[in-house]
Amino acid sequence: MPFNLLTPTPGVDILKLLNRNQPESQQPQQGRRAGMSRDLRGMSFEEAQRSLAPEPEPAIEAPEQAAPSDVAPIDQHKFDHERNWGFCGIATMAMAMRHHGIEAPTGSRAELNQLARGMYIRGEGTSGSGMAKKMRRAGIDGASFTTNGATSNIVEQLQAGGVVPMGVTNIDGVVEQLPEASRNYPGLKVGDRQRRHFDDGHWVLVTGFEGKPEAPTAFLVNDPDTGAQLRMTPAELEKSAQANAQGSGMWMVRYGGETNRRGRRR
Repeated sequence: MPFNLLTPTPGVDILKLLNRNQPESQQPQQGRRAGMSRDLRGMSFEEAQRSLAPEPEPAIEAPEQAAPSDVAPIDQHKFDHERNWGFCGIATMAMAMRHHGIEAPTGSRAELNQLARGMYIRGEGTSGSGMAKKMRRAGIDGASFTTNGATSNIVEQLQAGGVVPMGVTNIDGVVEQLPEASRNYPGLKVGDRQRRHFDDGHWVLVTGFEGKPEAPTAFLVNDPDTGAQLRMTPAELEKSAQANAQGSGMWMVRYGGETNRRGRRR
């Protein structure tokens, strides 16, 4: 929306306000505009008006898409742990924290066990509410787990400066980025389509969208199973979560309100 910081307030002389702290030599001279060198003598009144008319300011348009997070995908299968195959939730949470400048160390077995405590349940997988609790404790205000999310919630959270941990049952997208060779898919490359069904569910991190907020054309998704960033259409993203809650909605961790890079509400 176009705006002008110099829109006059009734009864207030904007030039006086702007010039009240300037030395007298820098203030505009009476009878002419500051910075004007053109001589108006000999012009008709209409010509003088046209000459003095301000140039129209270009409209400031809102961006159609939120800038995607620059957090790199994590390959869960490269974790130094015998249960790395089940640590997609830990990888997703670590990426979400790193987006907000909070380091979640994953370099050792002891560090991974610390992250898994209260969140990863053997025989069941990752607890969404456990993930949200750890994110709150790390400083990401208002993090909460829901099984009734929607695509519009994802867009809102991305526009507010966040990222979205999301539970899925399958993946179907095109590889957009692959910072390192995938451990489980050594032949995977940028441009490939990746499809996989997860019997026990899976966690990914939605990091950005393309298109207009009211009509996204694609979502960018960091997938810990491949260590890649995937591009998924809205239909592909919605389908990936269909079986999670028997049609009630998407599983995701939300944190409402506009946040800064530390996850604090603005």
